[in-house]
Amino acid sequence: MDWVVIWSESALLAAEAAVRHIAEQSPVAAEQVRAALFAATDVLAQFPEIGAMYEGDECGRTREINCYRYRIFYRVRPVERRVDIILLWHSARQEPQLPS
Repeated sequence: MDWVVIWSESALLAAEAAVRHIAEQSPVAAEQVRAALFAATDVLAQFPEIGAMYEGDECGRTREINCYRYRIFYRVRPVERRVDIILLWHSARQEPQLPS
């Protein structure tokens, strides 16, 4: 049985902002990025621990996967069989401040 993948509001807003920014130059590329971001996180429904542990999380609960130039940070909740997408971050930026 697959796990449930839930995007936080802030992660969704960041994805929308990234797609809008890309669309200013290329609507086709923007749609490709949008599709790729959601496809990458859809994989987590079957393989929630596929991403590497994020060393910047002192609690050791956060994992990350990469899609294009974006880092997708998430946390696995085994009891609920749930994956929470907590942050979308452009890789050119400095290290993020993770939500608690």
